Amino acid sequence: MPKDTHDFGTVAGRTAIARKAISRPTLTLLDAGRIPKGASVLNHGSGRADADAAALASAASEYAEYDPNHAPNPEALERRYDIVVSNYVLNVLPPDIRKHAWEDIARTTGGVAYITVRSTGDKAIYKGKKHKDGYKMSTGTFQKPYTATDLVKEAKRYFKHVELIGGTKSGIFWSIAASDPKISGEGEPETPTQRDKPATPAKAQGQANAAHMDTDDDADIERIKQLAGMDKK
Repeated sequence: MPKDTHDFGTVAGRTAIARKAISRPTLTLLDAGRIPKGASVLNHGSGRADADAAALASAASEYAEYDPNHAPNPEALERRYDIVVSNYVLNVLPPDIRKHAWEDIARTTGGVAYITVRSTGDKAIYKGKKHKDGYKMSTGTFQKPYTATDLVKEAKRYFKHVELIGGTKSGIFWSIAASDPKISGEGEPETPTQRDKPATPAKAQGQANAAHMDTDDDADIERIKQLAGMDKK
């Protein structure tokens, strides 16, 4: 295992925040009805956000969570779910580990994945020292600040359909809905386990919530933000 992978894999858990209230990304999903009744849900990188976990578990007909530090349940990654929620996970991982996290999300998404990351508006990130495509903090942890373009382009390596659904230019996060995963993100075939454990019927509703938007360049990103009203402070 590369030294960088080992170091950050160990300390990434320190970035997990013990939340007393539901996070804004999760609350927005629930309020918008993006987790339909009957849906199976995977909370990917659940961390210490107990309020989020409780809310998602209450909304889902079937709930599972995975976090390598706080909920090490690798068996949760052996099937597909209608909804995969991953909040503030990818931004704490350097490129080599982040690639594996994206692949986990793609493999387990049978309907739609809702992904939120820290944005370039989070000025606290810049207190760290530049490292790879992000910053190494004084605690030894890592943070990558994303632009909307960064997030959508990265997501499209692993998903065919990506929609920007949350965030503002002056805010501290961006959220996307991603559906129709590319096979493992690397062109590898699905495993027998994946084929034998498909998403439940709510998959169709999840895919309907993630409409196809081609977002290959900055012009498309700006168009999406204008349509969503995200260009307004």
